[in-house]
Amino acid sequence: DITETLSITQTKASRHLGVLRNAGLVDDRKNAQWVYYSLKESNSTKLLHNIINELLRKESLYNDDLNKLYRWLEVKNNKCD
Repeated sequence: DITETLSITQTKASRHLGVLRNAGLVDDRKNAQWVYYSLKESNSTKLLHNIINELLRKESLYNDDLNKLYRWLEVKNNKCD
């Protein structure tokens, strides 16, 4: 979903997600060849997430990417039907 939404390679996405994991901002879990990432939810990161989320909502690039994600998920879900 990340590579489709942001039009980046899997390698680049993995590298950036690794940086976020090492910074303690995301968790990962492996299932066969797939790695699933999620935002780490803890008291120490909750404030940071809120601040970033509020700042990002004002950025057109963020909103454009969010719209791309919604369109991609719709396409992906229709393929599964």
